[in-house]
Amino acid sequence: MHFENEGKSFNYSIVNGQAPTETSDDNEEKDGFFNVLERSCDTNPTSNIKIDLGDFSAQVGKEAISFPTCGKYSLHNVTNNN
Repeated sequence: MHFENEGKSFNYSIVNGQAPTETSDDNEEKDGFFNVLERSCDTNPTSNIKIDLGDFSAQVGKEAISFPTCGKYSLHNVTNNN
């Protein structure tokens, strides 16, 4: 197996988060969480490989735009804002 970047090192930025649920009534808490998440991604060098992990309370629906990601196998019919 051949790798184009063999012998080079890479820096990774890993962000792990637990977002408030979409049904949460506390919009200030949800906005604050996503502001911190965005800021943490923006402050990492653009050359870093960024990996976001955790439960971001996202629901990916069965809309056509989601097909490349999950095809027809989503548990949800509609994608939520998260």
